[in-house]
Order: sequence, then structure tokens, then C-alpha cells
Amino acid sequence: MVPIQLFVYGTLLVPEVVSEVIGRLPEARLATLAGYARFRMVGKHYPGLRAESGVSTDGAVLSG
Repeated sequence: MVPIQLFVYGTLLVPEVVSEVIGRLPEARLATLAGYARFRMVGKHYPGLRAESGVSTDGAVLSG
């Protein structure tokens, strides 16, 4: 079975937030997502990602 991995950024880098959202604290490692930029989403309290060449977004990969 292939382990599930999820790239997260923003408030999902805070362990307490991850634990609250998914009910546990998975293994995490720092990561960078190339080709995507963070942007402010109108009417939302969290950022989004959009494809954009020449940029990257720092975050983490959650496993398990």
C-alpha cells in the first residue's frame, strides 16, 4: 500500500491546527512546492495556491 502524503502550507504548518483538523498529528517534513504561489482568496480566511512559473511555496508534507 502506498502511504498517503499531503502538501500543506499556511496555518496547517501549526501542529495544534493539524491535530484539530484531522484528529491526530502525522509525521511531517519540510518541503517546497515549485511552480505554485500563495494568494489571498477573496472572502476567505485562508490562502490558496495557483500555478505560476518561477515561484515556489514553502510548506510541509504530512505522511500517514
